[in-house]
Amino acid sequence: MKNVVYLRSNLGLIATFICLFIFLAVNVQAQTKRGLIIAIGDYPETNETPSWPDISSINDVPLIRSALQKQGFQSNNIAILKEKEATKKGIVDAIKALTKTCQKGDIVVLHFSSHGQQIEDDNNDEVDGFDEAIVPYGAPGTYKDGYDFSQHLRDDELESLLMDIRIKVGSTGDVIMFADACHSGTVSRGAEKSRGGLPAMKRPSYTPTKGNGQEAIFNTNKYEQIDMSSLAPLVVISGAQASQVNYEYQGAGSLSTAISRSVDKLHANMTYRGFFAQILKEMSILAPNQRPVIEGDLDRMMFGGRVIEQVPFYKSYRVKNNTAFIHGGKLNGIFKNAVIEAHPIGTTTPKGNTPLATGTCIIAEGNWSKIQFDKNLDLSEDDYWFFVTQQSFGDISLCVKVDIKKKITREAVSNALSGTTLIKLSKEEYDFIVTDDE
Repeated sequence: MKNVVYLRSNLGLIATFICLFIFLAVNVQAQTKRGLIIAIGDYPETNETPSWPDISSINDVPLIRSALQKQGFQSNNIAILKEKEATKKGIVDAIKALTKTCQKGDIVVLHFSSHGQQIEDDNNDEVDGFDEAIVPYGAPGTYKDGYDFSQHLRDDELESLLMDIRIKVGSTGDVIMFADACHSGTVSRGAEKSRGGLPAMKRPSYTPTKGNGQEAIFNTNKYEQIDMSSLAPLVVISGAQASQVNYEYQGAGSLSTAISRSVDKLHANMTYRGFFAQILKEMSILAPNQRPVIEGDLDRMMFGGRVIEQVPFYKSYRVKNNTAFIHGGKLNGIFKNAVIEAHPIGTTTPKGNTPLATGTCIIAEGNWSKIQFDKNLDLSEDDYWFFVTQQSFGDISLCVKVDIKKKITREAVSNALSGTTLIKLSKEEYDFIVTDDE
């Protein structure tokens, strides 16, 4: 028995599709996306035992920069501070310089890739008696007589710097901080490099006492006199809990890698809670023994609701002359005769962008396909992202017979169905029939 789709004539033209787009201008002032990436991996050699080992923080820079660019951060608005430049003074000066450029409504992202360490609390605001700290270039790993902890960047100091940004960009802005560093060394190390791992730093006479704060990197009790509703919301995502070491993954930070992967899965209505859930999913694979932490206003839309969605794309493993072999085939829905466009890496959508080349799939297998383009691809395979702009279903098709009495309706339905390569219209052999008969 054939499959039958009945059409009642009083329903009118079933081929009529109504699309309604509503644009709401909530804020007309200029809003700029600004980023600051701080990466310290080549720590200075010292005679200390133990001392800070070198880590792969510099490899996080392209991951985070690319992630920000996908979200509309312009290159000239992404500052990078790395290695010897990232002393305590260098970091503070860079954040203050960023604050100076900020305007009302800006979106600001700070990213740290470095070692992290706990140091003795200096104001009795930590539940465990230790402040979490970023380890800038030149900060020691072990306590020596007379050291005043001034080369470490305490969470309290960082909170104050972030507060200045929040005041500057105001309630219509958004401030996000990522910390791909650990804050303690109380668990055993794994095979990958760890970003921390040294014991908490304290004076021999220091006895940790339970403070008045909560178990979080930042708390805002000391800013009770400020109208918090006038500030930009703040979200902080850290790579590990205060009692955990933060590990790398294949030569890059595990959190940085998870952020890079998760940004590709953003959608327009995603909240920070949803984004963090995606990070947790990635981290369960990259670094299953550590647990990232998120603080702040989680149930609001990312970037003030101004998320740019990434259209799915494919990468190539070989480019030669006017052909490319891409990681995607029939299992991914790519079949022979599909139209593929080559765009520069970082392209969020092929719509409205001029392709570097346009091609057609000439061979499609399970997980790879060969694309022939209208011009030579002169760049490296790593310089292209490939987008499917016209789907093909190869040999897969559905034969449909349209048997509707009213001519205008019959023609409208036929035109709508013939708009896809999956469906072939047929009067004789067919899989489905669309009719208005009972």
